[in-house]
Amino acid sequence: MPLETFKYSCKHAIWIDTWIGLLQPGLRVCVPVCCVGVWYSLEPHIFHDMVARHGTGNRGKRMAVKRGRRQQQSTSKNQRCFRMRPIEVSDADVVADWYQQIEDVSIFDRQVPLPINHAEVVALIKSLVADQEKEKCRWFLTETKEGTAVGMAGLESINMLHGHAILPVFIAGPWRRSGVGIRMACMMIDLAFKQLRLHRVATVYRTDNASSDALLTRLGFKQEGISRRSWFSHGQYFDMMNVGLLVDEWEQARVKIRAELDPAVTVDLGPGSSQIWSWPAQD
Repeated sequence: MPLETFKYSCKHAIWIDTWIGLLQPGLRVCVPVCCVGVWYSLEPHIFHDMVARHGTGNRGKRMAVKRGRRQQQSTSKNQRCFRMRPIEVSDADVVADWYQQIEDVSIFDRQVPLPINHAEVVALIKSLVADQEKEKCRWFLTETKEGTAVGMAGLESINMLHGHAILPVFIAGPWRRSGVGIRMACMMIDLAFKQLRLHRVATVYRTDNASSDALLTRLGFKQEGISRRSWFSHGQYFDMMNVGLLVDEWEQARVKIRAELDPAVTVDLGPGSSQIWSWPAQD
């Protein structure tokens, strides 16, 4: 949504409190702070908070604007924006580096027990791109604004007849615990239910993978059974947890997750920002 600004002369400053409640979320408003026409642009929620602290008089508004501006600047400094885009064959160099980490490979891809070379990764991505054309899967790479790849996520084994898909998510080591993983997963689930009209998303993970267990539980996935001793790694067999998420369960979990996530970290779908296709989402 383009930035819109409402300007009022100082004699109309009393209208600020009346009109600010009618503005759309995320819309910026300009507040007069002195008769010479100096204006500061503030987010409405910040302005409301500051005015609540300092009162609605002229002095209170001036203090609210000054402190709110500092708060807004602090938020901007901590802002981290990522974007998701469809995976390309040219991404093989980055993905090949990830597939060299045996610890990551052994816990992410059950079908790949050992690191694979660049040629094998190219063949793997080509097969993913070919399957996308057949609507069997959808894979996305996530990058920083500067173009640094931080992870990938997909919908695998898409079954349009039964409305089902499998959700894999991989985050590169340096970006774990940054908050990008849960936002990527939320975006993929939204795509599954809102765009592909699926009604169920499932996934599996080793029962010793506490990070995956915590993430999927937070997303609302329900345990559907354990495949005993079905994942071999490190010289032993691990149990594998099967979990699933239905569309109505996601609608309930989605509201809570959206409210909990820090808006200073966002994941957008595509090159341009969108209030709808951004996480935390702004429906």
